[in-house]
Amino acid sequence: MKKGFAYIDPIQLREICSRGGKAVHASGRAHEFTSVTGKVAGRIGGKKHSREHMAEIGRVGGKKHSKEHMVEIRKVDIVNSIKYDDNDKKLE
Repeated sequence: MKKGFAYIDPIQLREICSRGGKAVHASGRAHEFTSVTGKVAGRIGGKKHSREHMAEIGRVGGKKHSKEHMVEIRKVDIVNSIKYDDNDKKLE
């Protein structure tokens, strides 16, 4: 069941948000990123997501592919003459 802003028509919601954004900028209370503050924010965000965390996300995504799907991908690779060794590493 939709509640709150999810219940509002998307076009009407966009208009409401637009008015709010214009009002906060007009009052001088809106935060505006400069290229420097944007770089700092990106760096902080990158530190919060460690390399191990991102690797785990990739592993989970890889497990979502069914074995049948992976077999189909392999068939396409074989048709395209891509060769693999016994450890599933692509040969050049």
